[in-house]
Amino acid sequence: MIIGSEVNSDVVKSYPQYVKEPNITPLILSKVAMQQLTATDSRGDSLQMAATKAVNAMKNEYGQGASTLVMIFNASGETLRYQANKNWSGETEKYPFDTTIANGEYSVFLHVKAGIFTGSVASVVFRGDSGSDFFVCLG
Repeated sequence: MIIGSEVNSDVVKSYPQYVKEPNITPLILSKVAMQQLTATDSRGDSLQMAATKAVNAMKNEYGQGASTLVMIFNASGETLRYQANKNWSGETEKYPFDTTIANGEYSVFLHVKAGIFTGSVASVVFRGDSGSDFFVCLG
């Protein structure tokens, strides 16, 4: 589940200090994404709080049992795209991970045990626009 909105060049150029910036780099995109992380909405919740509430709601719906609550915030200045995953124990069928995470967005999901006496152990790999891989271990 995606929480938040993409921080792209158009968003960055809405900031007074970047209006005349001719080249919006991934570093600038990353800095603005980090600023958005602590900004609050009309209810006073930060982006981080909204992501935490969303993943906790997934866990409450799932109930008891081994699970891993996952929150990935992308402040890389790039879009992250799914490349591969491996489940050693557990699955994400009901609460899947997102295949694309734009700069400035949270991806939240729940990895849960697949059966009795099993746990939650997995990994997922995302690739950024520059070709860099981001490896996330769960469990």
